[in-house]
Amino acid sequence: MINPTRLTHQNFRQLDEYCFRTPSAKIGVLTNGIVYQFFTKTQTNALEVNPFFTFNLKEHSGGDIEMLALFQRQLIDTKIITERASEIYFFDRFDDALYESLKMPNNIKELTPSNKSFLEIIFRNMGGKRFTDSALEQIHPLVNAISLKSALDRVIKEENINSNTGIITTSEEIKFYNIVKTILGLSPKTKKQLDRVGYRDFKNFFGIVLDDNQRKGICYLRIDKTKKTISFSSDPNSYEIKNISVEEITKYKSQIIQSFLKNLD
Repeated sequence: MINPTRLTHQNFRQLDEYCFRTPSAKIGVLTNGIVYQFFTKTQTNALEVNPFFTFNLKEHSGGDIEMLALFQRQLIDTKIITERASEIYFFDRFDDALYESLKMPNNIKELTPSNKSFLEIIFRNMGGKRFTDSALEQIHPLVNAISLKSALDRVIKEENINSNTGIITTSEEIKFYNIVKTILGLSPKTKKQLDRVGYRDFKNFFGIVLDDNQRKGICYLRIDKTKKTISFSSDPNSYEIKNISVEEITKYKSQIIQSFLKNLD
C-alpha cells in the first residue's frame, strides 16, 4: 500500500497564495487524499495558519462526520461554516492569550498595558491604595514562573478540598470545563444562564452540571488509559474523542447546548 505524501508548510503556502489571489474563495482545503485540512481566511484575505477542522479518512469519529456534513455540495453554506470556524479559532486562542497575559518581560520597560493592569490587580488585592511607578517596580519582580505555579497549586488544592471528594481535578478536566462553558457563553440560547454552570469531579468521570446538581448533568468526560469519551444527558451514546481540544469538543456543540436546555425544563 502506498503511503500518502505528508502535508507540509510548502503545500500550505501554495494554497495560501492561491486563496489570497482569489478573493471570492472563502474556504481553503488542503489534502493528500487521506487527510483533509480546512481553513478560512483572516481579515487580510490570507488563510489562518492552523486548520479549523481536519478529517482523516482512516481515523474519524461521529463528530467528524457531523462536521464534514457541512461541506455537502447540495447544502453547503459558507456563512455557517465560517461562523463555526470563527468560534473554533476564538476558543483555540484562549491558551495563547492566557499565556501572553501572564508572561512577564524581565525588563520593566517592555511591560505591555495588559501586563501593567495585571500587576495593578495584584497590588490592589495586596491592599495597596495608589499604584505608582514605585509600586510597579516592587511588584514586577515578584511575578514569575515560580510564583505563578505556586499560586496555581494553591488554587487546585483549594478546589479539591472544597469538592469534599478527595478526587484531584486534572488540568485536562479544567480545560474541558472551560471549553464547554465558553461554548455555552457564546450561544444566545444559553449565555444568560451561564452563572449556573459548574462541574463535579467523580471517581470515574468528570461532569459539567447545572446548579451544582449532579442530576442536572450537561455532559461528561471519561478518561482511561486507552481512550477519552464524551457523553450527554440528552443522548444515550458516548463518543470517543482524540484529545481535549477546541476542535474536538466544538464538534459536539449542538449536543452540549441541547443538554443544557433539557436541564432547564
